[in-house]
Amino acid sequence: MDESRGRFDEGSAMVVEALRTGFIEGDGPYYQQPRIQIRPKPSSDLAGRIYAVASSDDSVESAARLGARMVMFADRSWTSRMPSITRWRDLFTEFHGVEAPPPLTADFCYCHRDPGVAEERARQYLGTIWPACWSTMR
Repeated sequence: MDESRGRFDEGSAMVVEALRTGFIEGDGPYYQQPRIQIRPKPSSDLAGRIYAVASSDDSVESAARLGARMVMFADRSWTSRMPSITRWRDLFTEFHGVEAPPPLTADFCYCHRDPGVAEERARQYLGTIWPACWSTMR
């Protein structure tokens, strides 16, 4: 676990570059990979199509450094999420010189034919994530 962040950062940068260029190589502390062509060769540019889940401060920075769209779950209030979103946007711009794309949220819902049952079960199973949203969902 002490190496997980470094391994992720080094390996993900190698993979993103390989998908951009068609060649993978590395000479870092974790992965020594002689330059080699990947097959099949990427058929199109992945610019704007790299996504990374980012919840911790370290993962927010990693996503920005990779040029990845920030993906997050609605597992806490948006008020508490905003500092991470703002940090990711600022770092993205700093690293790439362009405005960050919109983040992507991965949210959950509970569907049922009876709206009352849906709300009751959503409150039960989705817990503290949604109470502030009920008035806007009606």
